[in-house]
Amino acid sequence: MKRPDLNWRPPHVYLPGQSDRHDAALFAPFHAEIRPGLTSADLAGCRSWALGWDLMEAGYGWEAHEVLEPVWMALPEGSDERVFVQAVIQGANATLKARMDRPKAALRLCGMSRALVDTLGGPGKVILGRDSQRLIDWLDRVEGQLEGEL
Repeated sequence: MKRPDLNWRPPHVYLPGQSDRHDAALFAPFHAEIRPGLTSADLAGCRSWALGWDLMEAGYGWEAHEVLEPVWMALPEGSDERVFVQAVIQGANATLKARMDRPKAALRLCGMSRALVDTLGGPGKVILGRDSQRLIDWLDRVEGQLEGEL
């Protein structure tokens, strides 16, 4: 199977109830790279992890979640890495809700993401090769854009 391309973008942003859902085959290359037995170091270097961040920051919230969920599922339950990926997924979900014009839900998800980072010791911790401060900075930008909409 072809390796996922980090410059890849879906044909459109999926917004439930507002746009067409992507065919599951679109995400198959990303799901296929996450195999049983991968270590945290393997997952930190996988394209799905990098692309999930990129998609989230580019406003593809649903798509980021779709790419990141297999990474989350491959990590040991209760591990810092799994908690951090969950925080990133909540950030991606906040992107989705913001695009769906649901600012209260988006802000709630930003809060959930922050709370997960706090359980890891707060911003500034490097997990899976990413500084948690990067996620907090991104959440700050999302919240800043949403606060005027309430």
